[in-house]
Amino acid sequence: MARGKRVELVKIMVDGAEVDAKACTKCGDVKALTDFQRKQSMSCGRQPLCRTCKTKTGRGNVQRNKWTAEEAMF
Repeated sequence: MARGKRVELVKIMVDGAEVDAKACTKCGDVKALTDFQRKQSMSCGRQPLCRTCKTKTGRGNVQRNKWTAEEAMF
């Protein structure tokens, strides 16, 4: 059984061509599937977050962990 929400793929026009797209679960923007990293365990085969949101989330985690590691040294 599938867990979570069902992903709805839509068609959008990009540079005059019609491509599959979906909404990012963080920012809510509808973007082409190429703007999402691959993840085979997902029903659509792509990550739930777009590359931009995934990068921002990852950088925030690195910064947060950096401060935690520095505090642990003292």
